[in-house]
Amino acid sequence: MNNNYQNGKLIFGHYDTFENVFPQVREIKVTVTETGRNISSSHPSIYNFRNFREVINCSNLACISGGLKIGNIVREMIENKEIFLEVNDYKCEGHEKQINKICWNFFSYKVEISYK
Repeated sequence: MNNNYQNGKLIFGHYDTFENVFPQVREIKVTVTETGRNISSSHPSIYNFRNFREVINCSNLACISGGLKIGNIVREMIENKEIFLEVNDYKCEGHEKQINKICWNFFSYKVEISYK
């Protein structure tokens, strides 16, 4: 698993693998379900070492600057040695460009972390 995070993109401000940035983490599993506009699937998206990303983008095509900033959540969990977090109906942080109103998409997510 020595692939660069997101094929060479930044992970938490560094060009590196998740494992190198967080050597104390044995496994991570993030399950995200989005509800609202332009959702292509009701199935959850699952992220781990190989495909983890800093931000889960909002599916609402009119939304700008939105999504779920999962990287901040995971960083805080690791700092506090937390192993589980589940949140339902987390509001997208973006807004709809043309009508300048808040985005009404929501994210439900579950983070599971095991440590070495």
